[in-house]
Amino acid sequence: MGPDGTRKLLLVNKRDRDLVSSVPEAKGGKIEAVDKTTGSNPPSSAAINGDTLRLGALGAAVVTLQ
Repeated sequence: MGPDGTRKLLLVNKRDRDLVSSVPEAKGGKIEAVDKTTGSNPPSSAAINGDTLRLGALGAAVVTLQ
């Protein structure tokens, strides 16, 4: 838990295919990710609408839980 009370989770996909993972309590949070599609661009960022997360091939993501 961070000093401001936020909880963060690091996800790493070491496989060369998309990974679908269920994370309870993820709904309403935020995901920032890098993978093959982002290249040298800044991380993609999106709001999480459910408990299922998709992480691209060879990607890493920081999930900020609500």
